[in-house]
Amino acid sequence: MTENKTNLPNLYEPFAIEAKWQKFWEDNQVYKADPNHPGEPYCIVMPPPKSYW
Repeated sequence: MTENKTNLPNLYEPFAIEAKWQKFWEDNQVYKADPNHPGEPYCIVMPPPKSYW
């Protein structure tokens, strides 16, 4: 059997990863709403936060 060793960091450092994907999403206008886009509109309903007071 062959060993597969990868050099993974010991800690997750989100800043570099998130910066890369944020730039990709902005460059490709992933967050841009297009009212003329074909398809049915939809809404994702999020429940309210729990309140104990």
